[in-house]
Amino acid sequence: MRRTLLPLAGLCGALGLLTLSCIGCASSGLSRGLQIGVVTTAVLDLHSTSVALGSDLGLVEANPLMRGSDAKRAAMKAIAASSTVWMGAKWERDHPTATRFLMAFASGLWGWAAVHNYRLITQVTP
Repeated sequence: MRRTLLPLAGLCGALGLLTLSCIGCASSGLSRGLQIGVVTTAVLDLHSTSVALGSDLGLVEANPLMRGSDAKRAAMKAIAASSTVWMGAKWERDHPTATRFLMAFASGLWGWAAVHNYRLITQVTP
């Protein structure tokens, strides 16, 4: 379990710093909430995947790009989440509706993945 928590802690720290720096760029409370939602659901998705793969339940990663070590998964998740938050902060002024849609879609997708992973863990657990 310890090897799972180290990349997760690094991801939380990096995404937290990025979100705090971008929150000043957001012009509305809704945008700030969406940025925090993107980070939160990305971390939940990474955690649920790490727990599922770290268990002895025989579960495997379905996405071939995310297969490998926990550090690789954490790095790829950090890149995806941070680029979503960064793009949202940069596009907010010129394209507010598209930006909010992008952030809500990313949050929903990662939230769905986290819920799916946690359900798999509970369904397969003896």
